[in-house]
Amino acid sequence: MCQTPEGTNSATAGVAALLCCRKAHMHEGDCMKRRLHEGGLFARRPVVCVPLSPALVRARLHWVREHGSCAPEQWGHVLFTDESRFKIQNDFRRALM
Repeated sequence: MCQTPEGTNSATAGVAALLCCRKAHMHEGDCMKRRLHEGGLFARRPVVCVPLSPALVRARLHWVREHGSCAPEQWGHVLFTDESRFKIQNDFRRALM
C-alpha cells in the first residue's frame, strides 16, 4: 500500500494512489497510463468543437437567413468542403488537392 506524506491535499493523494503500481504489474508498460485513465486523468482532452465568438454566431445566422430559402436545385451547384484550401487548376505538375 502506498503512503502519502501528511499535509498533502486530496488531489495529490489521489494521484499518488493512482501512480502506485504493484511490482507484479510493473512489467506492463501501460500500468501508469491505465491507472491514470481509471482515475479520469488524461494527457490531452480532445477538442469537440471550436467555440464561436458572438460576432461569428451573428454572421452565420445572417448567412443562413439570406440563403435558407434557396431551392434544392440551387444548392446542387454549390461546393461545400471542410478543407482549408483546394485548387481547381494544376500547376507545376503537382497533384490536384
